[in-house]
Amino acid sequence: RMLPLLFLCVVVIFSRAQTLLEPNMDRFAGKDNYCYCGLVDDKPDGWNPKGIWLDIYIIFDTSLTMADHLDEAKSMVTSFVSQMNTNRSTRIYSRIGIIDASLTPKIVYNLNMNSTDNLDSIKLTNATYADVDAAMRAAIQSFYDYDNFYYRITEVVQQVIYYITNNATNLIYDQANYFKSHGGILIVN
Repeated sequence: RMLPLLFLCVVVIFSRAQTLLEPNMDRFAGKDNYCYCGLVDDKPDGWNPKGIWLDIYIIFDTSLTMADHLDEAKSMVTSFVSQMNTNRSTRIYSRIGIIDASLTPKIVYNLNMNSTDNLDSIKLTNATYADVDAAMRAAIQSFYDYDNFYYRITEVVQQVIYYITNNATNLIYDQANYFKSHGGILIVN
């Protein structure tokens, strides 16, 4: 149920992200104007998730609001990561980070998660809420601090924060507004 939504979100991100090469728009003739693709089985037709550049932080709400959904969310994210190219020796790759958000957010993977990693350390807490603003601050700081020696140009790489929660929220937080105003994409699911 959540996996097709995640793939749709990635398609939206992909359609907005700039690549190193100018796309040949002729090959998209007759396709959907939004993502320049057709859909087959709720997945983009002819689209390869291994051919995009993303720096994405996935923030897990581990408060009690996620009690019935945390395992499903972890499974969805593990499946998503397995479909992305995280191999840094290739020309185009994505970096994926994980933040465990509760009363005190904790970075589990600092933009270095790959398909062989697991999310076993993400556990439900007894907290009644997650400090989302602090978790977003940690993600934003990491986007700018991580791997400064080989800094990824923001014109090429799309920065994304994907917040997974079961808490009804309008997400009116300072860090969320800052991130979006500086070109980042925020997805709440």
